[in-house]
Amino acid sequence: MDTQPKFGWFGSPEHLRTWAYDEDIELSDQDEDLLVYAIECLSALLDCAVDESCPKGDYIIRCIDYSLRDIALKGKAGQPDELAKAMAVIESVGEKLDEDWITTLRKRLDARMEPKCIESQAEAFSIGQALLSGKGILGDIVTFDDGGAWIIERRYGSSYVEAISISKPDGGVQYLGYWMNGSGLYRPRSL
Repeated sequence: MDTQPKFGWFGSPEHLRTWAYDEDIELSDQDEDLLVYAIECLSALLDCAVDESCPKGDYIIRCIDYSLRDIALKGKAGQPDELAKAMAVIESVGEKLDEDWITTLRKRLDARMEPKCIESQAEAFSIGQALLSGKGILGDIVTFDDGGAWIIERRYGSSYVEAISISKPDGGVQYLGYWMNGSGLYRPRSL
């Protein structure tokens, strides 16, 4: 049984390192992964993640990936700049990280910072896969032609669907929402 108190929000890279190297420390009982990512701590997070002796290394990468995916999908004004800053930090670590992951992050950044005309279903699928999938995020990607836009859904079984729309003329991405167990903001086309 974990007898240590919850670590709470870390305010510095030092607190983060303490959490990363101690398997018994939790930041929160719920949604800890959402608390881990902070652009100010990204260098420290990555230092821990690439250190083979860090017990939470893979978990840290998944947390970073989930947060950057969320910013790319639902980001508000100014957040694409955060994606670019994060990408610069991640690329500085370079060869110590999975190249496929870095490629996915670049696709996410390009989709948000440099949208362009998307004519082919294959190209829409590739962008949708980068935006909707990630480290530890499972599901099948399905693409639909909706006239002026591509609708891309990520399905996980028959109970969860998340979707985006990509404008064909300008490549603009819009998060459409999710559907879970028969309810949600989005009505799936693939079920």
